[in-house]
Amino acid sequence: MKKKRIYNTLIKNYIIFISSMLLICIVSFILLSVLMSKSVTEQKLPAITADAIVKGNYKDIDISDIRLLDGWVEILDENNRVIHTIGNKKTAAMVYQTADLINLFSYPDNHEYVYTGAAFTEPNSQKEYICLVALPQSKIDITMNIVNAPFELTKIYFGNMLKAAIFFLILFVLNIFLYSKWTARRISAPLTRITSSIQRMSDGDLSTRMDFKAENEFLQIRDAFNQMADNLQKAQQDNRRLEEERNRMFMDISHDLKTPITTIQGYALALKEGMVEQEEKKQRYLQTIFDKSVRVTNLINNVFDLAKLENTTPQFQIQNHDLAEFLRKMAAEFYEQIEQKGMVLDFNTTVNKLDVPFDMKEMERVIANLLSNSILYNQSGTTIKMSLFEQDDTAIIEIADNGTGIPDELKDIIFSPFVRGDASRSSEGGTGLGLAIAKKIVEGHGGRLELVNDKDEYKTVFRIFLVRGE
Repeated sequence: MKKKRIYNTLIKNYIIFISSMLLICIVSFILLSVLMSKSVTEQKLPAITADAIVKGNYKDIDISDIRLLDGWVEILDENNRVIHTIGNKKTAAMVYQTADLINLFSYPDNHEYVYTGAAFTEPNSQKEYICLVALPQSKIDITMNIVNAPFELTKIYFGNMLKAAIFFLILFVLNIFLYSKWTARRISAPLTRITSSIQRMSDGDLSTRMDFKAENEFLQIRDAFNQMADNLQKAQQDNRRLEEERNRMFMDISHDLKTPITTIQGYALALKEGMVEQEEKKQRYLQTIFDKSVRVTNLINNVFDLAKLENTTPQFQIQNHDLAEFLRKMAAEFYEQIEQKGMVLDFNTTVNKLDVPFDMKEMERVIANLLSNSILYNQSGTTIKMSLFEQDDTAIIEIADNGTGIPDELKDIIFSPFVRGDASRSSEGGTGLGLAIAKKIVEGHGGRLELVNDKDEYKTVFRIFLVRGE
């Protein structure tokens, strides 16, 4: 669906406004026509022509309208002689020739007066007469339009014009008012929604979203705001998650440090107080103290290494190495441990030689951690698989086992610090930092370390993706 733009809406509004103005003009004209037609119907026209005033008894002729125009009436007999005058006659002619009458009735421009005539019969004598009406040329034009005449009909005409003008003005002002309100509403409504959403967002409600329909410019603001709100809400959730992980990490560090230190303190106190007399038991206590101190040292070193990887740019000694040969050596180093625990190592590679740039020391740490976890958290009879294959320009290392597997609740957080495969934080397991450090090392090489969840034969499958060098 094509989005509307503000200028398209304004153009449409202008067209509607102009159309409404034309409609107002048409309605006003119709109103004026109705009023004028009604006035003409109800009000008689001024009697200023011979046909309009003539009657059988010429002495009773009413020339009130003719007087208003400063005209007069003459009555001619059959010989065209003036036998009777009504009004103030301003010409001297008392007898007219036929040619003179024809000339007068032709409305010549050089005449001072305009004449109209009508023949009539006097009822008593049955004689034929002519009613001659004379009007000043200045009051009558050639089309017989009334000019500056003080007739009642003229007043009605101008009154109707005034009514139509007032009607037009009222509709014009009302149209402007409604158009302004409508246009302002189309613009102010989304602005109000935007302002309200921004205010709610500033008050800390990150769940605020804009949802309205408007022109494209406002929709761009809506979409940008919603995207910003999504980002802020995600950042807030991430911060909460990081805060929870940080608190959990502190608790885990406290637990993992407290347990061996408590053991060291207890055994050391027993030796100090002379509570252990047998030499064999003393050596066992000393060995335990040493082992626990090593564990504490490893934990502290791992925490320090993870902090460096997370907060500084790793300084790896990356060089091209034969990754296939490197994995063969790692398999040989761990073969004895795997065999002693009654496990099976399945090493498989589709390539004999594969040059890949990596830091051999750090990558040994990654592979050793993955193999050590498989050995530590699985029972005898487990098969551990190591494989290497290519996919486009990527080398893929896969380390998998068909042992107990990783609990579902840990799969999403398996690479977080202090997460271990065992549910309880027993002292027999690792520090819980190995996978977190391994992931950072691989990412420092421009690769990625993933836990694959779609394998049926092997319950736990880790894959390392490394980009091959040119």
